[in-house]
Amino acid sequence: MTTIDWTQIAVQLPLVAIFIWYSLELQKRYQESMSKRDEAYLAALDKIASKLDEHDKRFAEAQVAMAEAQAKRQARKA
Repeated sequence: MTTIDWTQIAVQLPLVAIFIWYSLELQKRYQESMSKRDEAYLAALDKIASKLDEHDKRFAEAQVAMAEAQAKRQARKA
């Protein structure tokens, strides 16, 4: 039967606990940084989408204006 050397366990247990704490702390910090990155990415996408919507609106208005101008030219010719 083997005996347990409690001094080795007493030394290793705090080291294992520190390693686990360190690993969890790194994971927490990584998750926080990813959340910040995701928020910045979504904000950038919203900005781009609003600019595209504004562009589409202006383009549609220009198409309507061109169609009206063409209709006026057609009416003058007739």
